[in-house]
Amino acid sequence: MKKTLKQFRQQAGLTQSTVAEMLNVSHDTIARWESGETQPNASQIVDICRIYDCKFDEIIWPETR
Repeated sequence: MKKTLKQFRQQAGLTQSTVAEMLNVSHDTIARWESGETQPNASQIVDICRIYDCKFDEIIWPETR
């Protein structure tokens, strides 16, 4: 998931800080998700999908993309 989150963010042309603000979390939270240290919860993934205009499955199971 960590690689996918970073790829989608970069494809959207957004910074970690911008995404953090949109999701009402800290910049550090986004960095931890993208490093694989932690993961967003299901509700946050739904919001991430709206921001990145992608499907839930594309985040959870990137190998199916």
